[in-house]
Amino acid sequence: ARSSGDFVLVEDAEYAIRNGPEGCITADGRAVPAATLTTDEVNPTGAGNAFSGAYFACRAAGRDVDESSIVAGAVGAVFCEHPHMPPWSWATLRRIAEAARD
Repeated sequence: ARSSGDFVLVEDAEYAIRNGPEGCITADGRAVPAATLTTDEVNPTGAGNAFSGAYFACRAAGRDVDESSIVAGAVGAVFCEHPHMPPWSWATLRRIAEAARD
């Protein structure tokens, strides 16, 4: 890691840049499409944090970058459908899983 003013630059870091319904851009510059999940946006607050948490949870579980990005996009999309926290029911989780598989 190198310091640059107030920032620490980490070489060989992993990240995914969120790009809304378009999916995301990975650290190696590839575009990964979004999950096939149709939503009606109610409140996008927290969707980015939900994406990040889901992405790194998938990576920690051994999933590859593409699968992690697609699952994370579906989780972020579900977050947008609710005025507050979505109901994390089995139906919601199945919906995310099905969208990620398509």
